Amino acid sequence: MYVITRYPRANPGTLTATPFGHIGIWKNGVSIYNPEDTKSYNDSSVWMQNAFYFEHLLDQTMDPCLGHPNDHYEYHTHTTPACLYDETDSTVHAPILGYAFDGYPIYGAYGYTNPNAAGPVKRMVSSYQLRPIATRDTLPDGTALAPVYYGPALDSIPLGAYMQDWEYVAGLGDLDANNGRFCVTPEYPGGTYAYFATLGPDLIPTFPYVLGPNYYGVIHGNAGDLGPNSGHVTVPAGTTTYTPDTTTGISQIDASLSLKVFPNPASDQLNFRLATNNIYQQFTGTIYDQAGELIETGDVIPNKEYSYYAGKLAAGVYYLKVESKTQSYTSRFIVTH
Repeated sequence: MYVITRYPRANPGTLTATPFGHIGIWKNGVSIYNPEDTKSYNDSSVWMQNAFYFEHLLDQTMDPCLGHPNDHYEYHTHTTPACLYDETDSTVHAPILGYAFDGYPIYGAYGYTNPNAAGPVKRMVSSYQLRPIATRDTLPDGTALAPVYYGPALDSIPLGAYMQDWEYVAGLGDLDANNGRFCVTPEYPGGTYAYFATLGPDLIPTFPYVLGPNYYGVIHGNAGDLGPNSGHVTVPAGTTTYTPDTTTGISQIDASLSLKVFPNPASDQLNFRLATNNIYQQFTGTIYDQAGELIETGDVIPNKEYSYYAGKLAAGVYYLKVESKTQSYTSRFIVTH
């Protein structure tokens, strides 16, 4: 069971690091992980992999809501929970999406321009940026590395793929090093410290995504909530349990099926390829918008690359669903102009 205080307070001493694994919980009960995955370059524990790059942009293991299961089948996200609110609505203050384990709320990407609620709503901008480096031979704090600990060349793995590719610059954006700020929100008219799940202008998650490397507040209650193999959500007694309908035989997650959609985001040409061993099945591809409205549909031949002119679509978030009688896969893509 997770323990989260109702009365958070700022930590006046050494801040608690947000470790790999659980750092908070979304309002739907899904766990929030920090930006790391479990791997590092050459297993040296120096250049830690950025899960959003390696597990989403590269391997595409995350679903349209930007979540996926770990080795113990626990579903979690490393970035903004794309399905918990309308990421495209920049006209209203974002809702509370969850809570960090120090008790402070986590909002979506949009807040008031000024912390005192003056001015219109705007997208909250992270104060982290890619480091201006040509080689991975130093850490963000300036520490010079021995050659054995150098990271990969930038022409092989791009800048941003590793946690140490990023640096905090005070005042660069709206948020502090913890990816939050003290501000007025609709739920806290007297003000509160709050974290924000940051997005770029193209609605792609931006580093550090949810929380920075440390918690702003004091960790209360069960310290065992933090990090890998920590607490899990406990379903209260008396809760009604619903068993999914498995009579259709459709597998939503199938290891023999993968869908590559690129580039993402796209401004004109969008490419996709369905890879599957079941080449004798008939597949249908359907594009939906954020509201679930059907945009286009057609037959899809397995293991064939397709091109689609996304320039005719309005800027926003879309979903490509490819399915047969026994398999189904959905991929989220963004159109920018």
